[in-house]
Amino acid sequence: MDEKDKFLALETEVQRLKAENEALKNGEAPKTIDERLKKVEVELVEQEHRLFPVVTNYLWRKRKWEKNDKRRIASAKALIIRILFSPAVMAATGGVIALLSIAFVGYQSWLLHQQNHKFDDQNDLFLDQNFLVDSQNVKIDKQNLLVGKQNVLLDSQNVLAEYQNDLVQSQNLLLDFQNYLAKFQNDLTQKQNQLTTQQNDLTQKQNQLTTQQNQLIEAERRSSLIFLFNNLMDKIDEELKDTKNTKDSLSRQTIGRIVSLANSFRPYQFLVGKDSLSPLLSPERGQLLVALVNSRLDAASYDDIFYQAIFDHAYFEGLNLEQAYLSNISLAGAHLLRANLRGADLRRADLRGANLRGASLRRADLSGARLFTADLRGVDLSLANLNLADLSGADLSGAFVESKNFFQYMELDELEEKYKIVEHEKYENLYRIERKEKAGEE
Repeated sequence: MDEKDKFLALETEVQRLKAENEALKNGEAPKTIDERLKKVEVELVEQEHRLFPVVTNYLWRKRKWEKNDKRRIASAKALIIRILFSPAVMAATGGVIALLSIAFVGYQSWLLHQQNHKFDDQNDLFLDQNFLVDSQNVKIDKQNLLVGKQNVLLDSQNVLAEYQNDLVQSQNLLLDFQNYLAKFQNDLTQKQNQLTTQQNDLTQKQNQLTTQQNQLIEAERRSSLIFLFNNLMDKIDEELKDTKNTKDSLSRQTIGRIVSLANSFRPYQFLVGKDSLSPLLSPERGQLLVALVNSRLDAASYDDIFYQAIFDHAYFEGLNLEQAYLSNISLAGAHLLRANLRGADLRRADLRGANLRGASLRRADLSGARLFTADLRGVDLSLANLNLADLSGADLSGAFVESKNFFQYMELDELEEKYKIVEHEKYENLYRIERKEKAGEE
């Protein structure tokens, strides 16, 4: 043990003795020698500063002591003091602190270096900012100039707006005046409409009167023609009763009167049913033709009459003209609905646009007849002669024929494109003509 350790031990002992003396004064001295020894041992363990004894006290000797023994606490205090406050630990701690100080100073120097770089960058940014500020100032000057020009334009616009307002006010005045004129015009238009309505009423009355007048004139004319018709029929009857007239022919004068009368019977419209008008037809021509057919004249007289007289638009619906001689007759547009023309001689007859719907032409001779656009729907054409007949545009839907090869032997091949022939449902040895369905139709 060196001098320093001895000194420390001596000082420790002195302190112990003083503490013991104080305790004796206060009456706190140990009551027994064991307690006193234990107290001395606690102080020795706590003041131990050698490393090996300190470790031995903490690791092995304290196992012999009870948990509440003060020597266990003293050994722990001695170990902590020896570890934390020993000269080696203090020296090592100083070295670590020095190294940390050096490292901190170095890091601080590096930070200062980085800060200098940032200052340089900041200066560059300040220069750039100054340049941008200068550029911005230039642009602000330009903007101020443009704002000044804009203000001038706004002033001009305000002036124009005021002028426009004046024009709008003038326009409103003109519109008010126009509305007044329009109202005045509407009043005039209403008055004009009233006058027009009155005029239409008067015109309608005038038309009614004109129609009545025309009907009276036509009735008067027809009455005169009927008178002539009756006189003519008496003349025909007189000539046919003449015993010298063995050929049943008529004189040229009588034929001329027949032609003149037939041409005088002009077609007109008449009521069919209650409220519908017929097409332009002439019932008088139909009556004249039936009277001539029933007179049984010779062929020469009929040829002279039919060559000169016009029986177009004749009306004789449902009349019987069976086996009549009508060669070369002109019956264009005639109304022959449901007429009986069986065995009639209609060679070279003009039947363009005639309505023969439902008529019977069985065994009729229609060779060379012109049936262009004629209505032949439901017509009985069985055994009829249609050689060289013109049936272009005619409607043959529902017509009756006697052969399925009717189109071929009548040389009407062009009709096969539009029509087909099928067997009749009711009658044997008869066929019906039907229109072919168009492509795409069901």
